[in-house]
Amino acid sequence: MRLPQFRLLFAGLVVSMVGDSAMMLVPAILMRDLTGSAGAAGLTIMFFMLPICAAPAFGWVIDRFRRRTVLVVTCLLSAVALVPLFTVDGRGDWWTVYAVSATMGASYVCVFGSVTALVRDLVPHEHLAGANSAIQTVRQGLRLGGPLLGAALYTVAGIGPVALVNLVSFLAAALVFRLLRVRESPPPRSRFALWTEVTAGMRVIAGTAPVRRSVVAICALFVAGGLTESAIFAVVTEGLGRPPAFVGVLATVTGVGAVLGGLAASRVIARYGELAAVGVGAAVYALATIGMSVPALPAVTAAAAATGVGLTIPFIARVTLLQKTAPAHLIGRATTAYDAVGGVSQVVSIAAGAALVSVVSYRLLLPAFGVLVLLAAAYAWRGAGMTRPAAGYARTGAARA
Repeated sequence: MRLPQFRLLFAGLVVSMVGDSAMMLVPAILMRDLTGSAGAAGLTIMFFMLPICAAPAFGWVIDRFRRRTVLVVTCLLSAVALVPLFTVDGRGDWWTVYAVSATMGASYVCVFGSVTALVRDLVPHEHLAGANSAIQTVRQGLRLGGPLLGAALYTVAGIGPVALVNLVSFLAAALVFRLLRVRESPPPRSRFALWTEVTAGMRVIAGTAPVRRSVVAICALFVAGGLTESAIFAVVTEGLGRPPAFVGVLATVTGVGAVLGGLAASRVIARYGELAAVGVGAAVYALATIGMSVPALPAVTAAAAATGVGLTIPFIARVTLLQKTAPAHLIGRATTAYDAVGGVSQVVSIAAGAALVSVVSYRLLLPAFGVLVLLAAAYAWRGAGMTRPAAGYARTGAARA
């Protein structure tokens, strides 16, 4: 935070995330109200994830152009993409909600892929975990009130005011990002070859042993998370007997856990290394997924808080791992390739979850997927020695990549 340009980057990101946090649950709640289907509500998350499955294409843009420019243009286009939500007023507008969700997914890929690359250019390697923790702590901390306020505003005034808040936040963020002055890593000068360019990030992941191992645990998290996106509405309406908007309350509780996870992540990484941190976070998330199946408010509330811890620590650890191991000119593609692998896992699980939650009780599905994540956590932990801070793996991994 003593670096002026990092503070500016941080401020722009926070401004954009204020609107995002208010909008986080509203598309799903809107679809639930329009269609009366928990599965249709869960599918909004699937459409959000679809662009993430194509993330390597966005990664090429991030690596080939100035990252600051990509941030500004992305924020402006995201603001424009929110305009159709002002026209939604009936069941026949379901396609508009899904289309906007997909656009927001593309925005997410470009914004956080660019930020990951810029943080590497702005912050010394020994402080990367702290910088990533600061970003994620604030990002997840906004869930303390953002989703609840967004859901409340939607309940009182409809979709229009919520969309307006998000639109204004994107415009303000674009203005802040425009003020950034940073010496960015130069883009590659190699001749463009489509297949080589798009798959470069995958080759970085495949060529770095710690990253390969972390992918297993992260994918398991995405699979369980995809199921939960549909099952959470069954947990709330069937298990707890609450209205769909109560999901916003649980998201706020998840924000509390995410703040705790963000504050703890840099210390866990500094002491044990990135892979161990992924294993610890995945284990916490596994136990939270199992606890979510208990039809009691205290158990579900505790599980929601643990979900925040379990998601935030692995996310910070894997971003830090990529920043340390991927070559500077490939960091955008490596980050988006990693997102794509997880995104495909989550899209498939959301689609499956939307179907399964209608025929199989969430009380059986959630524990089964919790055990899957627990096994993946153990696999990540067993490779902890690859990423111990004193092992010098960062330089070795970058050279191999």
